[in-house]
Amino acid sequence: MKIRYLLTLLFLSTATFLSAQIWTTEVPYKTTSEVDGVIRDFIKTNDDGFLVLLRTQDSTATFIKLQHTMVKYNSSGELEWDKSYDFGINVPNPFFNSGIASPNNIIQLADDNYLINGILVRDTTINTPYLFITNSLGDSLSFQTTETYYDIQQVNDRIWGIRRDGDLQQSFLSELDEMGNLVNETSLENANSRNLLVGPDENVFNRTGLLFRKYNLNGEIIVEQDTDFFSPEFFITNELAGMTVFGEQLIKFDNDLNIIWELEYEELFPWTASLFFSPAYEGLIRTQSNDYIIFGSVLDDNNNSIGVYLYKYSKDGDFIWGGVYPFDILPYNYIKGLVEVKDGIVTLGGNRYTNKIELIKLYPNGLGVPTSTTEVAFTTTDFRIFPNPVSSQLTIEFSDATTGQVQLINAQGQRMTTENIFF
Repeated sequence: MKIRYLLTLLFLSTATFLSAQIWTTEVPYKTTSEVDGVIRDFIKTNDDGFLVLLRTQDSTATFIKLQHTMVKYNSSGELEWDKSYDFGINVPNPFFNSGIASPNNIIQLADDNYLINGILVRDTTINTPYLFITNSLGDSLSFQTTETYYDIQQVNDRIWGIRRDGDLQQSFLSELDEMGNLVNETSLENANSRNLLVGPDENVFNRTGLLFRKYNLNGEIIVEQDTDFFSPEFFITNELAGMTVFGEQLIKFDNDLNIIWELEYEELFPWTASLFFSPAYEGLIRTQSNDYIIFGSVLDDNNNSIGVYLYKYSKDGDFIWGGVYPFDILPYNYIKGLVEVKDGIVTLGGNRYTNKIELIKLYPNGLGVPTSTTEVAFTTTDFRIFPNPVSSQLTIEFSDATTGQVQLINAQGQRMTTENIFF
């Protein structure tokens, strides 16, 4: 029987790793390739705990029934409560033989209640947006079907979202109350996207087409900036009352949308130049010291995730720590959330080989940061591997003298062997 192995080469130049994990907690749900998008959102709560938002499958249903699930942990990663909601789904939609309650994102309000938006598919209805409110213990307080609000966020105890009209030609800034009811709505001049960022000074940032724009609350354009074909995935505010955005680039803007600094794709992901790997963009956070952490998955040339990356940059755009981490260092092949706490970093991710979803708390200087190098990453030299697939003996032939470490990892993400090489 032939077994095909994934070979991962990790060269560290005599690096010594610090202990990576403070604690690890397995979330009591499984991740599979059949049910994608299990992890929906992840926040630090007002009591310094953590809330995980999931879309899970009800195994007792006679049809495909996906539920809205919330799992609450305390600051030590201990489970406090775990609740699922189906919002009355008891028969499948006849077109799909399924019923779906799919949450999107969650915020905790000033009164400690949680506000969550999502999409329903039930009975004969398709893609019905909803807003759901619970108390801090997950008890249901309010449920209503609504307009589709994107990028719901809370700024200065006011709740904001963005809505687009039916033909997607116009975007509206929507203010909601703490029960999810519409308070006020303003048309954003020349905007038709669903990007929204409200700053602490209550200026509004949006990207439409090839332009970044700043608006006032009346929807009037104050200033705009050409994006140079850059379409970011994530927007956060910065200490300049401007915004910092992340995708193929990491760019910091001031309050007038002047570029303070920008990091290009090749600077953010240097390993893409020599390896057939590419990044998936999963998140951007601003730390308490106004620095930035970006994170995401590493994809091979078949679009399979083989590990994750974490990078921290200073508020001035300088590299602090980070790199690409394979399974034996961080047991994820995708990462979906990261929050900063006073004594470290808490990450949320999963592994489709082990089917586990885990919360992992790391030290403040990241994960497995070497003490003698500035970068942990997949690097390579010229080599030849044969045979592939392999049944018993694998040969690696290098073109030059090489010092480093070879790890053999099978298709289930299990490390089969580790060998140090010196020649």
